[in-house]
Amino acid sequence: MRNNESEQLDLLFSAMAKAQGEMGEAGKGSVNPHLRTRFSDINDLIRATRPALHKHGLTVIQNIITDDDGVSYLRSRLGHSSGQWIQSWVKINPKAGTNINPDQSFGSSVTYLCRYSYKPLVGVITHDEDDDGESYTQESKVNGVKVLDQNMITEMDWELRNEPDIRQNILERGKWNQVKDIPYEKFSAVIEEVRRLKRVKEGKV
Repeated sequence: MRNNESEQLDLLFSAMAKAQGEMGEAGKGSVNPHLRTRFSDINDLIRATRPALHKHGLTVIQNIITDDDGVSYLRSRLGHSSGQWIQSWVKINPKAGTNINPDQSFGSSVTYLCRYSYKPLVGVITHDEDDDGESYTQESKVNGVKVLDQNMITEMDWELRNEPDIRQNILERGKWNQVKDIPYEKFSAVIEEVRRLKRVKEGKV
């Protein structure tokens, strides 16, 4: 099991509390080409957070790590000038297909995951009408019916990490056994409900 934090975190958390108090809301500089709605891309997130992070001795480093089996992961590390740090890992699952350029697909996957790893790592606020997920997810079907692909499942699992009560709430309400059972057409509504419940839990609404 990977170690995802340094032994001491007091200085990092103190600095993050100050930095988050100075961060503004991220702008929405990109457009989802499928739904024609605006969202905050990774550049918007960085612009909204880097000045406060830098001021308080914080930095975010995101890089690709490939294991001995050839599986690639995006590692996102939030570090403090004291040497304290926390990090997250997410598997990179690019699209596959005969008409898909593998290099472009890999790059698109990394860009997408950078955004979703960066947001919770630094706690930046966004109020997106939608996100960029649909532009990079792969349409999957079972018996002719659209189902969540692995990237959508990864996104939902990421939002539900460390939230067993919300996970149980969502699955019980929908009468689903696991995340992959959520109907494709309900994905956007469900993930927005997950985010709403997290904001309520954190006292942000």
